[in-house]
Amino acid sequence: MANVLRTAETLRAKKSFENKHGLTTSYDLWSETENWRRQKFRAHTKNYDCFMTTADLMNLFVDTEQIEPLDEYIAHISDPQQLAQEDFIDEFKNMLSYHGSYYMLPIYCESTFFMYRKDLYEKYRLQEPKTTEDVWHNAKTIQEGEHGEIYGAITRGKSTLADNVYTWTPVLRAFGGNYFKNFPHDLSVVLDSPEAIESVRYYADLLQKFGPKNSSELTWEEMMPILWEGKVAQAWESTTVFGGLYKNPHCKYADQWKACDTPVASGQTAEKTKPGNLFVCSYAINADTSDKKKKAAFKWIEWATGKKTFRKMANEAPHLFRASSPRKSTLQLSTYSKENDVWIAPFIRSIQKYGDANATPKMKEWSAIGQIAGFYLEQTIAGRVSAENACRRMQEEITHIIKNSGYPPYGNTRLI
Repeated sequence: MANVLRTAETLRAKKSFENKHGLTTSYDLWSETENWRRQKFRAHTKNYDCFMTTADLMNLFVDTEQIEPLDEYIAHISDPQQLAQEDFIDEFKNMLSYHGSYYMLPIYCESTFFMYRKDLYEKYRLQEPKTTEDVWHNAKTIQEGEHGEIYGAITRGKSTLADNVYTWTPVLRAFGGNYFKNFPHDLSVVLDSPEAIESVRYYADLLQKFGPKNSSELTWEEMMPILWEGKVAQAWESTTVFGGLYKNPHCKYADQWKACDTPVASGQTAEKTKPGNLFVCSYAINADTSDKKKKAAFKWIEWATGKKTFRKMANEAPHLFRASSPRKSTLQLSTYSKENDVWIAPFIRSIQKYGDANATPKMKEWSAIGQIAGFYLEQTIAGRVSAENACRRMQEEITHIIKNSGYPPYGNTRLI
C-alpha cells in the first residue's frame, strides 16, 4: 500500500506539474494488491500513457516490448537540477537499468530490516537481536510476559509477490539459502537445501507461535492496523513498514519503534548472506502509446521523481518518506535530522552493505516463480504442508520453469 499512498500523495500535488508544463493528467488509483494483480496480465493498452510497476516485473515488460526506454528522454531533460541523477541512491537507480538502458527512474524504494518496540525491550531487559534465536527468545519472553495481549512477532503470510514472498526472502537468505545456485550464471534451483527448509520452518513456526491466528492470510494492508494498535512487539519487515509506524499520529507507541540490522541464523553473517531485499517502484512509459504522449509521460516521470518534488513532499508528509526514499538528499533533510540511529543508519546498511538487488531474482519468469514459492509458504504457515514438502514442491515446479526456459545448466539461454 505504501507505493500506492506515495502515488496518491504525488497525484494530489500534480497541480504544480500541470501548471508548469501546461498539461493535464488523469489517473486510476488501485490498492497495492490490486495493482500487482492487474499486472499479471498484459499491460499493453492505449488507455494509459504510463503506469506504476516494480523492478521485479520490469524485465518481463521489456522483453515483451511493453515499456519504452528512457535514455532518449533523459538526454533531453528540461531541468537537470530537478532530475539530479547523481542524487539517486545508486543501488536503487541501477536496478532500473536493463540491457544498458534505463526503463524507469526510482520514486518508491525500500529494503528489509528488523524493528522492535523499545519500551517492551526495556521492560523485559532484552538485547537488540543479532540472530534468529534472539528474535525467537524475545518474542517468547514478551508474549508470555504480556499474557498473550501482545503478539511476539508479525510479518506477512499471504501468498503474493508483494506479501509473503517479499518478507520470507530475507529470512531465506538469513539462513544461508537462496533461490538459485549462482544467479544469473547457474540457475540450478536450490530450494530443497537444508538452509531453505529451515528458513520455511522458522518463518512458519514464528508466525504460528507468536503471530495472529490468521497469519497465513495477512497482507500488508491487513497487518498494518494490528501494528498501529500497539499489539505487536517485533516485525521482520520492509523498511517502509517502519516508516508507517514511527511518529505516525495514527499509531500507538509511535515513538517507541526502533530499527536494526536483519538478524541471521547462527553460523551466518549478514555480510555473506546479503538478506536485504531491495525493492523499487516507479512509472514506466507505455510503448504502445503515441510519441507525443510518451514525451508528456516522461515530463510526468521527471517531475514525480524529481529532487525538488521529493524535498517538498517529504517536508509536508514525512511519514511517507521514512525509510523509503531513493534520494540521498531526502535523508539529509532537517525533518529527519534526529533519526539517524533510529532508522537511517540501518536503512543505509540494509541497502549498501547487506542488500542484494537480485534477492528476488530479476527475470521475466519471476512472477510465476514467486507465485509457486508464495503458495507453498502460505500452506506451511497455515499448517497444511510441512516445510520439507513445501520446499520439495517449490524445487520441482520452479525447476520445471527453468528447464522450459532453457537457462543454464539446462540450456544456453542467458539472462545477461
